Order: sequence, then C-alpha cells, then structure tokens
Amino acid sequence: MKVIVVGCGTNGRELTRRLSARGHQVTLVAAAHEPVPRKIPAGAQTLVRHQKDHRATLGEAGIAKAQAFVAVTEVDELNIVLCGIAADLNAGVIKIAQTHDDHYAHAVCRESRCIFGIDFLISADKEAMRAVVSTVEQGAISDVIPLKNAPYEIARFPIAKGSGLDGITLSDMRRLVKISFVAVAFEVRGRSVIPSGETMLASGMRLSVLCAPEHVGRFYELAGFKIHPVKKIALIGMSAVGTLVAQDVAEKCKPHFFSSAFSLSPRERASLVLVDKSETATQAVCAQFPHVTAYHGDVTDEAFFAEITPDTFDLVITTTNNYELNMITAAYMKTLGVPRAVALVHSSLMEDIAGKIGIDVAVSYQDVVVDAIMSHLAGSHVTGIHTIGDGSLEIVEFAISAQSPLVGKRLKDIAVHGSFLVLLISTVRGSFIPSGDTVLLEGSVLMFIVQSAQSGKIVALLGGTV
Repeated sequence: MKVIVVGCGTNGRELTRRLSARGHQVTLVAAAHEPVPRKIPAGAQTLVRHQKDHRATLGEAGIAKAQAFVAVTEVDELNIVLCGIAADLNAGVIKIAQTHDDHYAHAVCRESRCIFGIDFLISADKEAMRAVVSTVEQGAISDVIPLKNAPYEIARFPIAKGSGLDGITLSDMRRLVKISFVAVAFEVRGRSVIPSGETMLASGMRLSVLCAPEHVGRFYELAGFKIHPVKKIALIGMSAVGTLVAQDVAEKCKPHFFSSAFSLSPRERASLVLVDKSETATQAVCAQFPHVTAYHGDVTDEAFFAEITPDTFDLVITTTNNYELNMITAAYMKTLGVPRAVALVHSSLMEDIAGKIGIDVAVSYQDVVVDAIMSHLAGSHVTGIHTIGDGSLEIVEFAISAQSPLVGKRLKDIAVHGSFLVLLISTVRGSFIPSGDTVLLEGSVLMFIVQSAQSGKIVALLGGTV
C-alpha cells in the first residue's frame, strides 16, 4: 500500500517507521512550518518538502496513486484542510486527520460522518486521556489496555523480588491462580517476547496478562504489590490532556465508582486536587465539580510543594506539556511519600526510563496516538491495534467476514507455531478465552498477539488484505 504521511514530528516519524516495517511504501511530507530533516527518516522511501501550493505538494508526493493519506502536523486546521484537498485529488484514498482540539470532533464529524472528505478523525489528546484514566480506574498499579466490547482487559505489571511469581513458570502460575487468564507477553532487558507454558518468571520482568477486570488485583498481589486505599488524588498540570483527565476523574470521584480499585467502602468518595500555575486553567473544572479543590503555583518550587502537603496524597498524576517535568515531578512525589504515581510521557523509550526511576505507570502519548491511527491502516478486517512494551509486539483485533477462509475451522487448524497467539474471541453472544477446538464463526472478532514485523503477513494469512 502506498501511504502519504504529512508531518515530520515524532508521531509522523513513528507512524512512518511502523508502516514501513509492514512493507508499505511511505512518502513523508515536511509541512511548511516544520524543519526539514537532514536525511530521510527511517522507513520513508521519499521525503517531500511542502510548497506554498498544497495541491502541488500532494501531487509531487503521489496522491493520485496513494491508497492512504494521513495528516499529523501540529496544526489541526492544516490537517483537516489537507484531507479535503487529498479527497479532491483522489476520491478513493483513505484520509486520516490528527487533531488536538477536541471541539473538532464535534464540528467536523456528525452522525458518524466527517466533512472535508475525512474518513477518520483522531483526537490525540482524548486518546491519551483514555489511556491515563484506564490505569487510574484499576488502581494505578500498572498499564491497562481496556478492550472494546469485551469484559476483559490487559494489565501489564512488573514482578517484584521475592513475590509469589518470582521463580515460577507460567504453568505453575496457572495452577496457582485457578482463574481464566492468558499470559500475553513478558518483557526483560528491553525485549518483548510471546511466552510459553515453560517460561520462567523472575523479578525485574514485566508481565502482561489478559483477564476479567475483577481478577486484576489477584495478579497484582502475586506480583508483590499491595493495593492501598486511594482517598486523595493530585493531578499536576492542566494541559489539554490534563484538563480532559481532570474532568473524567472528577466525574468518577464519587461513591461506588472507584470503590473496588481503590479499596474504598461503597460510600466513600476519592477526592481530587488540581495543581497548576494558572488559576484560570483550573476554574472550569472546579466550577463544574464543587468537590474538586485547586492549588496554584510552580511545582519546581520546593516551598510550594510543602504547601500542598504531598505526603497526604495516595496517588499523583502528572500531565503537564513538559514530558520530562512529568517524570521528574512524579518521581519526586514518590520520594516525598506518595504511594503511587502516573506520568504522561512522550514515547516508549521514556516509558522504560520512568519505570527505572520508580514511577508506577508511564503512559506514552506517542504510542496511544499512533496505535489509534494504525488501527485504520492495518488492512481490511482489522478493527484495532495495541502495541506492547518497546513496540516489537502488537495485539491485533481481526473481524471474520462471511467470505473469510477461517469460517468453520477450528483454532488449532489455523495455528502457526511461534508466529501468533489468539488471546480472545468475541461474538454476538459475548467474549471468551478460546481453546484449540474452538470453531471460528462469521462475525467473530479474533484478538491475537504477534511480532510487529509479522503482523501484516498474519493478517493476510487470516484472509485480510494489507
């Protein structure tokens, strides 16, 4: 597939790298306001410099023969306009626009249709908000991937030294836990690997497990993490993402909602405190939710830190526009006695560093946004993509059509040993963890994990087009 990506920022370069790894031909366009890279970024076959005439630029990039067009510059309006021009030059091209201002989701897309010829509008800040809130909903102990239309989720957590999982195999773990789950992947020394029953678990590893939400706590306990009550939350940084997180968490800081994850009684309410330099930034949320309070000051000022009494908080969430500051602040709050910390970071590399300095959960802005875009570019019948760890593994959601060669086959009939692992099957009757004898039906959605470099090949093997 020929794909044109406009935007040489970090999202554009990461998207280019992933598409190229799948065998797609990628042309990268540097927008007028962006510095032109000295050399072609990894994965791009061609680099085009934006001209004053948008139509001429897209023509030079090869829009007439492209199958997909993605605009991921930092200027929302430019991304939307470019999609409109791409639609005019090639009516059949898939058009995706990234935006930061969530108002465009309502202004541009109405009743499941987008204007300006846009096929998919990716609200980057909202994607990041969902990822942060998902971790908070499960007690902020680990990364959590919620699954659409399925009563399961994937929790990714480290194994503590001397814990119940340290030094046992996955087969031992299955006998120990005695609940329905799938070990999705483990990460060790920067590598992400699909496990087998004989995989030996050890401290320092990160393990990803698919299970029902009510069972996540059991795995946390076995991995050596005690779930402490979370009665007071500090959110530092009212950036665009921070404001969305504040609104969502404030809405959920009420009796019943966080009770199980935060070890609260059904009548207890977790409290939320907002911290930002700007009083204006916190006013709207505090006005909408009277139970929310705010402090205004510089988090790099030690005297201000003393004023907000950090040791009274049970959880801190850092969501400023400065990703490095988010990491430093979250790590510093941990040293002051805050039990848990969640930081919004830039990429999976920073996510790894955050774990090494004691931050419980780091959410990669780049990964959640690029995952959302890739879900629309991974081929026919692919309905979702999630990356694991360093990005070398992908979880793919694949819908089985009436014409699929999979219909009527048993799962073990399509198995390719060592290539991919089916984790979950969803049907109109519900979702379940399958066995080798499970028969595949039209309309079912397979969720499988695969090496990212082999993802396109497996999608094609299952009957999808890439």
